[in-house]
Amino acid sequence: MFEFLKGQTKSWSTKIIIILLALSFAVWGISDVFRPGNSDTVASVGETEIAAATLGREFNAEMRQIQSRYPNFTGDQAREIGLPTQILRRLVEQALIVEEARSSGMVISDVMIANQIIKENPALIENGKFNNLLYERALQRSGKSIESFENGVKNEILTKQVIDSIYPNRKIPEILADFVEKYNQERRDVQLIKISSDLDNRDLISDNDIESYYKENSEKYRNPEYRSISILRLNSEAVKDEIELTEEDIFAEYEYRSTEFELPERRDVTQILSSDEVLINNLKTAIDNGQSFIEIKNIASEQGAVVTELPDLTNGSLPKEADIRVFNTGRGEITAPIETPFGWHLFLINEVKEAGLIPYQDIKDEIYDQMFAEIATDTLYGLSANVEDILAGGGSLEDAANSTNLQITKVGPFDSYGVDKVGDFKSAIFNGSEKILNAAFSVALGETSDLYEIGEDGYFLLRVDNIEESSIQPLSEILNKVKEDINTNLINEKSLLIAEDLSKKIKSGVLLNEIIKSNNFLVRTINGLSRSEFDQENGITAELNQKLFAVKANARDPLIAKINSDYHVLIPLNKYFASPENFESTRNATVYSIQQSRKLDTIILYRFALQAQHNIEVNGSTFERLFAKP
Repeated sequence: MFEFLKGQTKSWSTKIIIILLALSFAVWGISDVFRPGNSDTVASVGETEIAAATLGREFNAEMRQIQSRYPNFTGDQAREIGLPTQILRRLVEQALIVEEARSSGMVISDVMIANQIIKENPALIENGKFNNLLYERALQRSGKSIESFENGVKNEILTKQVIDSIYPNRKIPEILADFVEKYNQERRDVQLIKISSDLDNRDLISDNDIESYYKENSEKYRNPEYRSISILRLNSEAVKDEIELTEEDIFAEYEYRSTEFELPERRDVTQILSSDEVLINNLKTAIDNGQSFIEIKNIASEQGAVVTELPDLTNGSLPKEADIRVFNTGRGEITAPIETPFGWHLFLINEVKEAGLIPYQDIKDEIYDQMFAEIATDTLYGLSANVEDILAGGGSLEDAANSTNLQITKVGPFDSYGVDKVGDFKSAIFNGSEKILNAAFSVALGETSDLYEIGEDGYFLLRVDNIEESSIQPLSEILNKVKEDINTNLINEKSLLIAEDLSKKIKSGVLLNEIIKSNNFLVRTINGLSRSEFDQENGITAELNQKLFAVKANARDPLIAKINSDYHVLIPLNKYFASPENFESTRNATVYSIQQSRKLDTIILYRFALQAQHNIEVNGSTFERLFAKP
């Protein structure tokens, strides 16, 4: 719950101090996210009701977070992957805890919420006052409302109290921790014997063999359905020649939006940072005595100090103690030693850049792109309305193209993945536009689709011109392919027989060196296989890795497996245990993992019991209405 707030600030290592929140609850109104008595409810858990507005708000917040990383993610896609249901399930789980807490008489006060947020976000308070504006901005960037965030904190506290009441922190027995750690640190060396049988059997394959194999495996040679389409794209590329932006237009926009391009005073600074006050004082004395700053930086690095270049610092970017000194020191000057919570600092002011506007030439292209995008969007919207009117009046795809002065593109044939008959993906048409493929394979032959919007790529509509039904390829066209498949099967069958014979010999006690020498097998060894980090580069899959650790090492009990299309005989040679450099840290991590697993099991069982104890009802009509397609 609190991680997103931390994510909205930049750490000291990236020049910006974390401005964390201290809370003044006199200005806060803590209201329950679950409002009993709301008639428009989407679900209820006992007496606790989940308002449709709550579900809608949580859904919108989730969408904002997803779209901040994937701008083209749409509401339709969210519905397709079941995002509304997932969010409702999460709210119901929270409501179960809230209902149980209420029935148990638990109460969470505003002070408890404040203390929890302060604990998770250690505050840097200026003059003991809460910066409400910064708090609201952090929440806004995260996509959370104040009410939603504060109620989330409240429910986390309730959840912890309820869970802690049924799961006290019991110490994990040392013998269990040692056993699990030993299990995790087990390693194995494995010998792989590759079975090669690359004889060409194609001359021995008869016509009857071919016909019989073809009939038994005919589905293997089925062609997919192919379609050819005519598509009309309404995108910015299509209207670029109609949009004219002069230099005067761009400069006028620059002047109109000048406040957006204001730059504060900035400074390029070199910092020397150390926890050793004596070292920093000695370095400053050496500078005062005439030693060059380049020499001082080298000395500082040799004695363990950290030397960092900090370009474009703005007022407020540093801890308060350093910020005041740096922005009151002239170009080329060096500050006195400064102590902050991070240690002792010296700063050299390399450059002072006065406040002003970003130069027009530096921002001109960006302004042009923004203006073009806005005009293109408006133009495309007008064109789309025109196209819809033409289609509604019975017009054709060609009529729509002529009215918009745009070109129709012919594409195909291609399959449902957008791949043509030679195996090439039609990236220019389908890349990032799954809707086009879906439309192409949902419209009947000769029909024209609806006009679809595809985010920043504008609009499209298409007509299906031809459909090649899925069919099994005639044997005459794939004769060589069928022969090759039969030959591969014969090779595999022979290789498997050789592998099984080799395995029997090893089990019977025949010396491995004698077997390898007489058969000229290719042998290699993989060292240090672990249970969790299997060797995919050498073809050791998770399933095969599990089998290798299930058999005894040095027990003459080989495995037979197909690796990269070739059969292999695998022999676990020996087992041993790794010795982590930081054993105590690794063991503590194991103990924590066991504790969390046990706790999670308890929570799952507890929530299952709560579901049986508290009646859960979902208002399907309200849910459907809330997430119905527009």
